[in-house]
Amino acid sequence: MFVFNSIKELIETLYKERELIDFLFNKRQKSISYENLLNYLEDNQEKIQNLLEKSILNQTGNSIELDSRIKDFFENFADTAKEINIEYTDYLIKSLNEKLFLFEEEKRQTKKDEYAHKIKSTIREIAKNIIRNINIIRNSIEDVYATEKNFKIKLFLLNNFDSKRIALDKLIDEIEHLQRENQQWQFFVKTGADDELFKSIIILRHTINISRRNLIDIQQKIMEYLNQIKVQSQLNEKIQKIKALKDKLLLKEMTNFVEIIKNDSSFVFQPTQTFFTKLSIPFLQNETNLPILLKVSNKHLKKKRIKGEELTDEIEEQFLSISEKQRYTINLERFKQNFVSTGGNLIDFILDYDFENQLEFKDKITLFCKVATTFNTDFIFTDEYQEYENIEFAVIKPKKQ
Repeated sequence: MFVFNSIKELIETLYKERELIDFLFNKRQKSISYENLLNYLEDNQEKIQNLLEKSILNQTGNSIELDSRIKDFFENFADTAKEINIEYTDYLIKSLNEKLFLFEEEKRQTKKDEYAHKIKSTIREIAKNIIRNINIIRNSIEDVYATEKNFKIKLFLLNNFDSKRIALDKLIDEIEHLQRENQQWQFFVKTGADDELFKSIIILRHTINISRRNLIDIQQKIMEYLNQIKVQSQLNEKIQKIKALKDKLLLKEMTNFVEIIKNDSSFVFQPTQTFFTKLSIPFLQNETNLPILLKVSNKHLKKKRIKGEELTDEIEEQFLSISEKQRYTINLERFKQNFVSTGGNLIDFILDYDFENQLEFKDKITLFCKVATTFNTDFIFTDEYQEYENIEFAVIKPKKQ
């Protein structure tokens, strides 16, 4: 229920409590207890109660958080959402179909104009939502592969992201089918044509082209990660089996592990691994272990003194500053495969491509020359030319498979 008298009053309340809202938004991934929030507001219980009554805050048990509508608004506006929302894309497409039907059937011009405005807004929202979902999927698969330690969880999440990718790909097919086959869409484009509509349609088509290439790249990354997980899982399983045999003192009898290790000289060049075990709290609290702890502590202090006596003169700052350069490289084979699967003109494909690192125009020219010369047998070199920034580029298209 909307408890404010106007939108202006809502905005004034949000502005007045901007410090608190910023604090809770930054902590939205964690649970904030009532006591911690009360401490942050210097025991101002009245403010918390007032914001709860106005639905700015929500309380679940002893936890306080921003209302989901406000949190979702800020996440969508700041493009910081981490949840993949394919269902919302599906809802937008269905909503677009409904509005197209209403636009065609409506006879009153004022209502027709209202539906036309809503259709244009929905088209732009579909494009934004597709790009947002693709960015979330891409970032999520990289984050899961790099940070998740549990093989089963990692495998489950990557397969789940792949399912989301397939669902999004099907929705893009549905949008393309709507633009090609839907008579109500054709009627709307003919009767409601203006600069705003054409701009929205161009943005949507450009988004679909970029999305196709990104989804292909995401599919390849997921397959690569799944293959690596499979190899790592098999290796981990073998190590566990060897450890189990060693614990049962059956390693020599049931395997040739020791013989293989003896004949493999590469282990000599491996760095020595050291493992540190933290002492338990009961051990530290036991007074009978105090002499051992003091002995270790004195030994550690002696090492520090020896190191201190052997210190040389201070190294000059110029020798400590290291300027490390990283060079961004493009996998030409994968790039070529994306171009062949997408089709079109090579220079247009390069200029529209969503690179991980931003490339300058001169770098894109270099890439155009590299791809054209490296894979010349896979392309058709036409007699046509296109001009960009006073430079003529040959129209190069992939051969039909």
